[in-house]
Amino acid sequence: MSNDSKVYPNKQANTNLSPKFSAKVNYSISDEYLFFSYEGPEFAVVNGEISDTAHRLSNFASKITGEQLKKRYAEGNYSKVDLTKIVMKTEGMDNEDSVLYTLKIPLVRVKNKCAAFTSFDHSGGWNHAPDIKKRLKDLKKPGKTTVLCNSLRVSKCYKTKENLQEYWIQWKNKQMQGECPCK
Repeated sequence: MSNDSKVYPNKQANTNLSPKFSAKVNYSISDEYLFFSYEGPEFAVVNGEISDTAHRLSNFASKITGEQLKKRYAEGNYSKVDLTKIVMKTEGMDNEDSVLYTLKIPLVRVKNKCAAFTSFDHSGGWNHAPDIKKRLKDLKKPGKTTVLCNSLRVSKCYKTKENLQEYWIQWKNKQMQGECPCK
């Protein structure tokens, strides 16, 4: 990633959720932030089950953010997410039609590779408190964890006016940052 703060062109993925619904997902990446948007149904029937389709943007954003942190680390552009400045907005969440969900995840450059974070995830949902304790326990499972030492960092619980609630989580990935000392 260059230092000229250029924004990558918006990338789109049209996701057909059922014969009646489709959703539009966009994202853009700059040196300072990642921006994501979802416009489509709040819920849809997928494989006979009701699916919280709008909330899947949080899953997608976590995946792309983690990939970007790893990519920047590999390029020597050591970074982390500023967990205090994430911006989440929803419009139109009324359990009736479609919703617009936007998410801005700010990135901060750090001085060295051991100050960087290289993995990212979330715990959340619509209209219910996220089970952050369970999510953190899952991330620490022996034999499955990628968490280096005690590097998990958790944001406050972000809430939109329409009650989407999310905790955002970042950590040092032990496969990438195993040479960093535990504190």
